[in-house]
Amino acid sequence: MTNIIKSTINSIKPLDETYRKKLYAYHKTLLMPEDALSPILSYVEKLAAIKRENPVHVLKKKVVVLFAADHGVVAEGVSAYPQEVTRQMLQSFANEWAVITVLAKKERMDVLVVDTGVIGEPVLDNKIINQKIRQGTNNFVNGPSMSEKEAIKAIEIGIKTAEDIAKKGYEIAVVGEMGIGNTTSCF
Repeated sequence: MTNIIKSTINSIKPLDETYRKKLYAYHKTLLMPEDALSPILSYVEKLAAIKRENPVHVLKKKVVVLFAADHGVVAEGVSAYPQEVTRQMLQSFANEWAVITVLAKKERMDVLVVDTGVIGEPVLDNKIINQKIRQGTNNFVNGPSMSEKEAIKAIEIGIKTAEDIAKKGYEIAVVGEMGIGNTTSCF
C-alpha cells in the first residue's frame, strides 16, 4: 500500500453519532406523519454526523465528479453501444449536452470529468481532466483488466481528485463513472 493511500485511510474519521442522534431526536419532535420524509431526513442526519454540525448548513458549493474509462470486456459483445461512445460522451459532458450536466446545472452543481482511460486522444476542455492511466482496460475474460500498479494509480487519482475539489471549497461531491461496458465489470 502506498503512502498516499495509507495516509488517506488514517485520516478517515468515523461518523460522530452524537450529532446524528441529536438531529434525529429533533426530527421526531416535528409534526408530520410517522416516517414522512425519512430518506431525506436520514441523509441530513448522516450529513450532520459527517460534518459534526447541528443544524447542518446549506451546502452551497457542490460538484459532480465523473471518472471515465473504456472497458476491454466490450470485445465480448456485452454492450448495445460501440466503445467509441465513451469518448463521444466526454465531448457531450464538455458541451453540457449530457443529462447529468443538465441536471447538475439545474441544481447549481459543477461537473468535473476525469479521463482515467478513455481510448483515443484526450478531449481538450477545462471540464475534462486528463489522468489517463492507459488506453482502456484489458478484457477481464482473458485475465486481469488492470495490473496492481494501475489499480493503485487509479485509487491515487481518486484521492488526489478529492483533495483538489476540497481545496477549491466544494462541500460535497457526487461521484459517478462512465464507460461503455462498465456495467459488466460491476457484476
